[in-house]
Amino acid sequence: LSGRIVAIADTFDALISKRPYKNQYPLEMVYDIIRREKGAHFDPEITDIFLDNFDAFVKIRNESGLLDPVNLEKFKLSERDQIRIQT
Repeated sequence: LSGRIVAIADTFDALISKRPYKNQYPLEMVYDIIRREKGAHFDPEITDIFLDNFDAFVKIRNESGLLDPVNLEKFKLSERDQIRIQT
């Protein structure tokens, strides 16, 4: 159970965080990526709980001071997610 929870938490953190190899993703895209992976990469029940509370997780992240607004003009998908979206 803890591994299935951490799988979503880790993906959420990775997608909403700027990394040396990618920019942070817009929140709508983060939500859609996690939703699409329900039943494939993520446990369906845990995914439902996570998505039902998505705004609360974003709020917690905002309160930490670690979430910056996404500049959509400069945003670019990572190569991995470009492939995922095309399939």
